[in-house]
Amino acid sequence: MSQEAKQAFKGQSLSKVQGSNGNSATMGMGVTWAIDDNLSMVVNWAAGLTQDAPDYVVGVRFPYRF
Repeated sequence: MSQEAKQAFKGQSLSKVQGSNGNSATMGMGVTWAIDDNLSMVVNWAAGLTQDAPDYVVGVRFPYRF
């Protein structure tokens, strides 16, 4: 279920906002490894559940604590 947004400037009628009726849903998982006391590695992935969502997403991060 999604609704399309509308906007108007003062004194004008409402007009639709193109692309505002998107419906994006993903299901994701991830894992974190502690490399040492200050550094870790985070890997996550997700699969799109709707047509507006990307088919897949993969991410890798290396958070460092100072």
